[in-house]
Amino acid sequence: MVATTRLEPLSAADAELFAAARLRAARSQPYLATALFAMVPVVRPGFGTFAVDRYWRVYLDMDQAREWGVAATAAVLVHEAHHLVRGHHERARRVGATGERHRDWNLAADAAINDDLVDDGLDLPDPRDRRFETERGTLRLLVQAPTTFTADLNELRADDFAHPTYRALFTALAASVAAGVTTLDPAALAGGDPVLEQLVVVLATERLLRDATPAYAAEHAAGVRLLATAREIQALKSKLQRTNPVEDPLVYNRMFASLVDLEARRKTLLALAAGPAM
Repeated sequence: MVATTRLEPLSAADAELFAAARLRAARSQPYLATALFAMVPVVRPGFGTFAVDRYWRVYLDMDQAREWGVAATAAVLVHEAHHLVRGHHERARRVGATGERHRDWNLAADAAINDDLVDDGLDLPDPRDRRFETERGTLRLLVQAPTTFTADLNELRADDFAHPTYRALFTALAASVAAGVTTLDPAALAGGDPVLEQLVVVLATERLLRDATPAYAAEHAAGVRLLATAREIQALKSKLQRTNPVEDPLVYNRMFASLVDLEARRKTLLALAAGPAM
């Protein structure tokens, strides 16, 4: 950011919101209290997020903060305070992180902070939850290598994702791909949601288990669709059990035909998710 010599004061309403968020942040992370209250607020309407510079100024989009609410704004302030106390600006200067490398440095710094924020209870999906391992792996690949997917994202739909946060992130990623966006901007992609923004940063720095290829993307997408199909089958079987084929044969037969189609789809997706035979 370019240094400024004159700072516009916050409005009374904005100052009240900022003070409440900063107090909440300090109470949740007492060891950061001194840093939080040392930050100098600078209003930046339309900025879309918060950010800090090496002079301990915190740049605020208060319209965005009102959408977040006090709790989420407090979490973002904690995140920004970590950048300062960890000396990320000076460390980036020492290693020559400029240009494209500076973007990578920011992602790495954010990921280092977010690991601690997750441990402190920030509402991010748990990467160790095996129930959503396939969904997370697919989004990780989509964030890092979107061109390995087909134009229709291998027929993935938002409803294929069971975890609500992963579903929201896929919706944002799909819109970004459809718009032809080629440069990953976590803040823009998240649309002002601090949880989504930090999830993008984490996924962008997680290690891929294999080289990013179209075949790998197809396997991941098939795995997510396979799990979604299994949930559909389970729900439909439950409805069939509650339907009397004698009293309501048309409905029963229609559901049974749908079940047959779903089972056929499941077998196809199972083969795709397993990858080519060795």
